Amino acid sequence: EIPAKVAKPETIPVLTPAGEDDFVPFSGRRRHESKPEKGGDGLNAIPRWVEIALGAAILLLSLAGVWWTYLNFLLPPIPLRVEVINGSAAIVWPPEVTSGTAAVLTVWTAGQPSERALTEEERQSGFVAFHDASADSTVQLRSIHWAYVRSGQIRLIQVPPAPPRSPPAHDVAPKPLRRRFDSSATSPR
Repeated sequence: EIPAKVAKPETIPVLTPAGEDDFVPFSGRRRHESKPEKGGDGLNAIPRWVEIALGAAILLLSLAGVWWTYLNFLLPPIPLRVEVINGSAAIVWPPEVTSGTAAVLTVWTAGQPSERALTEEERQSGFVAFHDASADSTVQLRSIHWAYVRSGQIRLIQVPPAPPRSPPAHDVAPKPLRRRFDSSATSPR
């Protein structure tokens, strides 16, 4: 006859030579106990396809993070330059940088920022007139794409014209040139 219920033998803790208990941390079992079979409690209950899918998702998110970092921090700045057109300053950049994206122009004059969005025409032409050329200013252009923000900055410094030259303080009469007399050239031969 087969007994209906077989009792599990009781385990006795075994001390290691250092006198410590043989309990394995984070596993819930002692060193001499066997591991639970597949399908039991613990991490072994997760199906293999879930582990693979989770690993693939982590890998894809990591690659997306690297790509986002590259787009946001390693892109070169927008090359801005200043040209004088019809007596006023104009900020110029390559139009392909801002065409098809949102763009914002920020101008700092005397430490006070003023910001405005560029029109479609300004974004496609790569040109905006700068009306306040009377003061030193810093101009920043930001091109806002769905995946990154690219920016460029330029400083406009008003250089005052040089003052007119003043005449010398006192007139100095030019000194007469001294001619050397060569006695050998006039001596009789």
